[in-house]
Amino acid sequence: DNDYEVNEKLLKELLDKKVYSIMPKLRHHFESPQSGSWAGLMPFSKDGAPTIDKVDDDGLFVCSGFGGEGIMLGPGSALFLASWVKTGIRPVELEAYAKR
Repeated sequence: DNDYEVNEKLLKELLDKKVYSIMPKLRHHFESPQSGSWAGLMPFSKDGAPTIDKVDDDGLFVCSGFGGEGIMLGPGSALFLASWVKTGIRPVELEAYAKR
């Protein structure tokens, strides 16, 4: 009933099934005793360019790696990604950000 309520069991299942299977090193950052609401991680990719891509055929997408520019680039990227999710057609603007 509350849009802001977090189903922790469902979130953990999602992390186990999707995120940790693709990026197992993230488990340490989210489940270590030192982790908290902010772990101090900066979302930079190795090559410095963001990643905006479809991860699997179950509908998991990633839109990350903007670093400090996420506040400026994130909203526009999310708009293009939302279009992709809705239509199933990758916008040409996102093709340069695929990592697969």
